[in-house]
Amino acid sequence: MSRKIKCIMVTAGMILLLTALTGCNKDAKIKELLQQGDVAYAESQYEAAAAAYGEILQLDEDKDEIYNNRGMAYLNLQKYDQALSDFSRAIELDSGIDVYYNNRGLVYYYQEKYDEAIADFSRAIEMNGSDAGYFSNRGDAYHAKEAYEEAIHDYDQALTLDPVRMVTVNNRASVYFKQGKYEEAAADYSTVIEKDPQSPIAYWNRGEAYRMLESYEEALKDYNQYAQMNTQSVGTEFLFKRAEVYAALEEYDLALADYAAAIEEDPEDTILYQGRANIHYRRGAYEEAIADYSQYLQSEEDAVALGNRGYCYLQLGQLEQALADLNRCIELKTDYAWAYYTRGQILQKLERYEEAKSDYDKANQMVKK
Repeated sequence: MSRKIKCIMVTAGMILLLTALTGCNKDAKIKELLQQGDVAYAESQYEAAAAAYGEILQLDEDKDEIYNNRGMAYLNLQKYDQALSDFSRAIELDSGIDVYYNNRGLVYYYQEKYDEAIADFSRAIEMNGSDAGYFSNRGDAYHAKEAYEEAIHDYDQALTLDPVRMVTVNNRASVYFKQGKYEEAAADYSTVIEKDPQSPIAYWNRGEAYRMLESYEEALKDYNQYAQMNTQSVGTEFLFKRAEVYAALEEYDLALADYAAAIEEDPEDTILYQGRANIHYRRGAYEEAIADYSQYLQSEEDAVALGNRGYCYLQLGQLEQALADLNRCIELKTDYAWAYYTRGQILQKLERYEEAKSDYDKANQMVKK
């Protein structure tokens, strides 16, 4: 008997069913990839997250939220061109989502394209004026542009919306410091410290504000708190600044100790020798002062340092060296009354009386003005 082959007719209804099954498989795959990407992103595995989101976009290239997600992964990888492309594509697909503008603004900010960043942050704010982060981000862009009043305005607005946003308080303090508003800066840093008393950098920053206010005792307390909390080397800048505070408090031995430690860490930083020379100068240790001023003057032709070294030479009776330094000091700073008076003393000791009288007269005239 011949075997009959069955012919199966595919009806229209069956075609629809097959299509639906294919769509279900696609949706399930997208859901699986989205979960993989989100988990990887949450675990800071940004390469894996970007790859998973990329696979979704191969299945459906019109998902604006996935472009945004991949853009965030690229942003964290500092792949700014790719991030910018993804955020821009998300905006093309849906221009009504404020966070997309904010995120693209972040890319522009990190690329130091501050005008473009401000434009995107402003668009996000227009769409959603209740998000403190948008104001804070725009404030950061204004801060970077040194548009300090605009930055303060945005930081104030952010803190009105979210008073415990400490990163914004800290950034506002930084702007206040740059504006020379040291009391406001110290107050903001105090707020940061109240919220997070284990933040070493907040003590350092507040110490800097107190130093500029000449509140040296408070500055020293904050510097020492910073040093106590910092388990690594405090660095030459810190040692230099604390030495200045010790000097202002006339704690000269402690100041010299900090200068010595800083010079040991960075013997090429000649400004440290100038600072230490000034301590020796105040204490009348003229030979030590001359050695340190000479080290500093190898890299800087500084009128005040030359005058001070010349004065040290005068005190040691080395009149020709003293005169050479004061001559050059006055060439560099022709309105320096102290320098004329000191040179007058040198010339008098050299018995060059007319020249000495001329310098004394110039010094007196400058003082009277």
